[in-house]
Amino acid sequence: MSIIVVDKSLGGIAACCKEISDFADSKYAAGIVYLGNTYQIDERSQARIDYRADYARLNIVDPVTYPWGDPYNKGWWDVNNAWHAMTAAEFLAFAKAVNDYCSCISACCTDHKNAVTALNCATYDYSTGWPV
Repeated sequence: MSIIVVDKSLGGIAACCKEISDFADSKYAAGIVYLGNTYQIDERSQARIDYRADYARLNIVDPVTYPWGDPYNKGWWDVNNAWHAMTAAEFLAFAKAVNDYCSCISACCTDHKNAVTALNCATYDYSTGWPV
């Protein structure tokens, strides 16, 4: 459980919200487990995954102009720098999983910060609702 004591002063609410943001950042730093492998999902990694997903979409529509050859057919690398080969369709599924997971982290963080701000309570448990 991750329980914080809620100080209803303006500075106290800001400190609680920062603690929740820090927890969300730790979720991003831990990465995502996808098909048994852990992948980085920091902002830079998310951008790179999005770029590769754009190319995968182009490949599916026009494989002659946008071939899924080297380096694309290598797939993506995990936190141990091991490559995991993926077809364009498999990469799109991976990119969607990353996007869904990161969107859940962001939404959960916002929901918890809104709850801390709105609720009239002495303590608040922000450990619930996060994606696993």
